[in-house]
Amino acid sequence: MHHISNSQSIVKTASIYFVAVSSLVALYLFVADLWVMDSYLRLNASLTAFVLNLSWIDVATESTVVSSDSFGMKIIPECTPLLPAAILVSGMIAFPGSWPHKLMGVVGGILALSMINIVRTTSLFYIGMWAPSQFETAHLLVWQSLMILSTVALWVVWYKARRYVTH
Repeated sequence: MHHISNSQSIVKTASIYFVAVSSLVALYLFVADLWVMDSYLRLNASLTAFVLNLSWIDVATESTVVSSDSFGMKIIPECTPLLPAAILVSGMIAFPGSWPHKLMGVVGGILALSMINIVRTTSLFYIGMWAPSQFETAHLLVWQSLMILSTVALWVVWYKARRYVTH
């Protein structure tokens, strides 16, 4: 009897996770087409330019394009932390735990992924300027992998922190 109840619990958890992930992916796809996305992309471009300008590289932004005299790149929805954040939030919401712990994880995780993404776009700009032949490799292989690993690592940190949060 215990085996059946445990199996039902696993199915219930998997179902909740599937619905949460599907809902957040659908929300991502919906938001990607809204006018809000353009403002969000502009914000990402502006933050990238701000960080680059701190390092004495003269860059400018026009709409969602960050450019210098020698290189330019356009920030598109896939250049944002939205999808990794949606996956992270889905995992946090679907996993058993207290709501305060989930909320802390969601807020902290989204902020962390946003900061990691600014490091990503800034480093890609440097690579585009100084090693343009390596840009695609860094963009598609290195940084996509690092974003996935960052998302998983943030979930693991959140999961392990549950023992320090009072229920």
